[in-house]
Amino acid sequence: MKAHTAVLLLTLGLGPAPASPDDNWAAPEAEKVRVNPVPHSEKDVSRGRSLYRQHCELCHGREGRGDGPSAKLHARNARPPQDLTRPEIQANMTDGEIFWKIGVGFRENKKIVMPAFVDEIPSPEDRWRVVHFVRSLEKREASR
Repeated sequence: MKAHTAVLLLTLGLGPAPASPDDNWAAPEAEKVRVNPVPHSEKDVSRGRSLYRQHCELCHGREGRGDGPSAKLHARNARPPQDLTRPEIQANMTDGEIFWKIGVGFRENKKIVMPAFVDEIPSPEDRWRVVHFVRSLEKREASR
């Protein structure tokens, strides 16, 4: 019970100051180990792309580089959006962690760093499809 309370307090920005900027948005271990149950297919990546463009592109940009139309304003008010094409970003997050972050979002000091999309993308399968698309961003960048 205490662990759940601590996660809730940190998610709400009410816990102790983090050790580093990314420490306060760490997915619980149970979420990190989750495996994407949606088989990878072009159809699912395409659906993920469509949802990404509808919900994520504004901040993360069309190609996932963190350069969307709202990125500069967002960077001034909270944090800049992550460049999802960077290999170190991709390598440091499991599929389960990406899925969790899409669902719960993140607030820091009462500022929305990333909105929660569990209501906008209510289907877990669709959120997993967004994970497939996010994973494709590194591959597309590497092939350029």
